[in-house]
This record gives sequence, structure tokens and C-alpha cells, in this order.
Amino acid sequence: MPSVVTPGPTTAQTSGSGVDGKVVAGPTCPVEQAGHPCPPRPVTDATVTATPGGKTTHTDANGAFKLSLAPGSYTLSASSKSVMRCTDETASVESHRYTTVTINCDTGIR
Repeated sequence: MPSVVTPGPTTAQTSGSGVDGKVVAGPTCPVEQAGHPCPPRPVTDATVTATPGGKTTHTDANGAFKLSLAPGSYTLSASSKSVMRCTDETASVESHRYTTVTINCDTGIR
């Protein structure tokens, strides 16, 4: 399931900096049919890691995460027992801002 994902918009915060976003997985059904979409599902048991630094956090019940990071460029990776693999994403963190990123994972459904 190849897909192109770009980091989302950067959101202003009152203090601090880092990344926030969601970890999602798809496909969620073997065949998508007109009128019966198969949207990605949140990955609620993922560990998200930022490199360099190795700082980690976990997704919540909605697949959301937030990670405080110093300004710089990071590679974000996610791992979970409920999906096959996740695509790494790159994020640029600016001072006093959070960059929104979506990490896509493969469920293995074909």
C-alpha cells in the first residue's frame, strides 16, 4: 500500500516545541467498494520514537501522540504489535511550535 504522506501544518503553541499527530493503519478491509469506504484506523498501542535523541511517547485511544522536542530535524518512527510496519516520517521542528505529522502503518490486509 504505497502512499505519499507529507507532514501536516505547523501549529503555534504558547511555549515549547515538538511534534504532534496521529498514527493510523490501513487498509482496514480486503476490498474497498464504492459507498463502503475503508478509512485508516487509529493505532492505539504504538510507540513513537524521534531520532536523533531517541525520545519516545505512546499513542492514546485515538492514535494521537505529542512529543516535546528541541528545534531541529527529526525522523519519527512508530512500532506496534497490531500492525506489520510503519513508514518513517521526517519533521522539522521550529522554536515555540508543534509540527503535525501523520505516521501511516500497514495492516497487512490484502
